Amino acid sequence: MSMLDMDRRAAEAAHKAIEIMRSATQVPENERMDTLERTATRALGVLQEEGVYAAFLFLLSRSGAKTRFEELTKPEEAAATALAAQLLQLLLDGGMFNLNKGQQALQAREDPAWVNETKLDILRWLADPAGVGGELRRLLIVRSLLERVLTYTRYGARALRPEAEGR
Repeated sequence: MSMLDMDRRAAEAAHKAIEIMRSATQVPENERMDTLERTATRALGVLQEEGVYAAFLFLLSRSGAKTRFEELTKPEEAAATALAAQLLQLLLDGGMFNLNKGQQALQAREDPAWVNETKLDILRWLADPAGVGGELRRLLIVRSLLERVLTYTRYGARALRPEAEGR
């Protein structure tokens, strides 16, 4: 994956996470972007300090247990679910990893809350030596890619906060 392609894919994933939160009608409108910005900032800090696995642990620990996105009424649960789903979809669709038979549950679905019904599978996949952390070069690329997504999400959400739009 070239640097230009990485940047484009990171921007697309960030945009999708923002769109998911903008459409989260179950969350008060004035809290959507602020919560997404705050959650992305915290996840970025965990990623930079502790690594890829810890960043997903952080997001999954805050994503709640509901398996339908519209049922996630707490802003932080909706934001963490949106971010985890987009980060995972980026990794799974990026062609860097092949899923074995035991990991087929990780196929991304329309509803971002699919991550809440497959948390254990996600964590197993992330810890698998043949997966994300199995090779240093690949781990560094994944970390850089996730940092970009979280940074773009953070600033995109900040730009779209109601007070930033003049509402």
